[in-house]
Amino acid sequence: MFRDWATRSIQLEGMWPSSLAALSTTVIPHVTASDFTCRPAPYEHSRLLPADILCLVNTCKQLDLVWHTATAFDVFASLSIDEHTSCAPVRYVMYRRLVHDTGLLQNHRFDVLFGLEMLAQLNWESELADEEGKGVCALCASKLREKWETKREETWGKLDELFQLEELDVV
Repeated sequence: MFRDWATRSIQLEGMWPSSLAALSTTVIPHVTASDFTCRPAPYEHSRLLPADILCLVNTCKQLDLVWHTATAFDVFASLSIDEHTSCAPVRYVMYRRLVHDTGLLQNHRFDVLFGLEMLAQLNWESELADEEGKGVCALCASKLREKWETKREETWGKLDELFQLEELDVV
């Protein structure tokens, strides 16, 4: 039983590294297709307990809230840099184009950390240019990136609490 646990732990460690920088951006196919219902498993001890299911559901809700807050138009509209008001007219257009029209909002709903990284890595200055070639200035783009990078780091820091890992006595 201990060998089985150790094997699973090593596999989980490979999929879930201990640092945000080591987190892989490799897409795991069908990762959101499964659910966490209590159903028969090959071994009795591998079933999820109701408390674990509740923890997963609550964590999913919290991560969903992080994602929808980070991708809300308010993030774009809140850049109140007076000397850079020239970016304001294209903000909603860029928001619709890059967050909604590309599918980014829906595609990363269940992979919040990767989605926040994708938002921060976009080339906002050129990707968001309107028909006249007018996009977001470097300062506003930097502010947007900073918000998403900060949110990503904050979310990573809260995962132990969300998954209730701080309560485990692991030696």
